[in-house]
Parts: sequence; C-alpha cells; structure tokens
Amino acid sequence: MFKKIIFLGIFLQVTYAQSLLWKIECETCPGASYLYGTMHVKDSRAFQFSDSLLPAIESCELFALEVAMDSINPFSFMSVMMLPPGKTLRNYYSKKKYKIVEKKFKEKTGKSLAFFNKMKPFFIQSMLSEKVIDNNEKDFLDLHLYNLAKEKNKKMVGLENIQDQINALNYNPVKEQAKNLYEALTKNHSEDEKLMQEMIENYAKADLNALYELIKKTEYKDDFLKKLLDDRNITMANRFAEYAQKNTIFGAIGAGHLPGNQGVLQLLKNKGFQVSPVK
Repeated sequence: MFKKIIFLGIFLQVTYAQSLLWKIECETCPGASYLYGTMHVKDSRAFQFSDSLLPAIESCELFALEVAMDSINPFSFMSVMMLPPGKTLRNYYSKKKYKIVEKKFKEKTGKSLAFFNKMKPFFIQSMLSEKVIDNNEKDFLDLHLYNLAKEKNKKMVGLENIQDQINALNYNPVKEQAKNLYEALTKNHSEDEKLMQEMIENYAKADLNALYELIKKTEYKDDFLKKLLDDRNITMANRFAEYAQKNTIFGAIGAGHLPGNQGVLQLLKNKGFQVSPVK
C-alpha cells in the first residue's frame, strides 16, 4: 500500500481539537502566524476549507510549504528518485518475483513497469495510491494552497531544504523498498484501502485525533519513521519558530506532522508559543 508518513507515539498521547488550521503566537512575535495540515492528494473531500483559511493566508507575510517549490531543481530531485547507475528493478528481484511485480503493477495502474524500471521502489509504490482514492481535483492540495498564496503575492519560503527530504527518503535501503513494493503489489489490499479511505474521511472532518489513531496502523519500521517524521518535525518546528519571530508566516505541512508528543504543534508549545485551533 501507499503508506502515509506519520508518527507512532510511544508516550502519553497529546490530543487536539478538530481543526487543521492552528494559530501560532508568542509575546515577541510581530503578529499571529498559522500552521495548516495538508494531504498530498487530489481527492475533493480534502478540499473542504473553512472560512478562516483564506483570511489566514492573506494576513501573513510569508507562505511556507515543507520545501519551497521555487527552490527545487527538478533535475537534482530526479536523481534522488532513480536507482544507482547501471541498476534496474530487475537487480532487486529474482526472475520469478520480477515477473509478478511487472504483472501486478500493470493490473493495478494500467501502466507498464518498463517506463519506471530505473526508479526507486519507494516512488513506484507511491503511484499505487492513485487507484485507492479519488483524483477529481486539478492539483494536489498542497499545490493548490501554494497557488492561492502566489496569487496573493506572498513571499515563499520552506520549512525544510531539499536535502532534508533527500536524506530522509534515502534512509530506507533499496532492498527494503523493493520488498515493500512486492508486498504492496501482492497482498490483499482491502484493509489497506479501508485505512486510506478512513484517513481521507477523518482528514475531511479535520479530526487530528482520529488521524493519529490511524497513524499507528502503518507498517514502517520505527527507525525509518523517525527519520521520515520525527527528525523532520524538529527541523520544521525550529525553522517555523525562527520565521515567526521576525515575520508572520502561514505554514502548510503534512497533517501527520502536526499531532503527537513529537509533532510540530507540541514542539512549538515546548518553545513557548501559544498554539490554538481555528475554526
């Protein structure tokens, strides 16, 4: 399945009100800043914005995604997605398993694996989600928000740099990625699809607590989750705090980064910020 990058808490769970939009304030800040939880989907259920969203974007001087899109060099990011030189997916499977992967990928996506044979399995696996949820919007949700901010001539910044994400994505060995892809293609998907649908439905309800419970059902190993989520939460909270001390900022990051004891909201609270939900 396409596993969402989310946090599995180990200590006493922090709970949150039903909201995706959060006001972030401090005594020395120039004004109120905001954090908004997103999903990287085109499903229209995720596009049910509250009346507070656009005014919050308009009120801030800066707009931030996880990575500033204008700073991404597509050629350098493509190199992250590709297998080492001289390698193809065939190098990571037996002949029998490769044929199974090739067949199942075609069945599930309608596309030939030959076009993606030099791509890392992690990114191939992400394509499977397109068949689980609706894709009835023009742009992904985070890109939609980015375009709204651009129309308002907001200055664009990132809460991470591209190397932060590259390091996280490269942490899981390709052999492990290949194993995950094989399992995703060959296992019974009814439970996985149900989980993804529940995530979308609870996201549409702005229910971070319910999302947090679903997070615990994912299958990434703890060390990989830590690299993909916890470590990045620290980076994003630190950079958001730095920006918020000088400018008002609207940050749009994956909703899975918000909740939990190691989530960005709690990390900002730990720094002395006042964090409150916005309806």
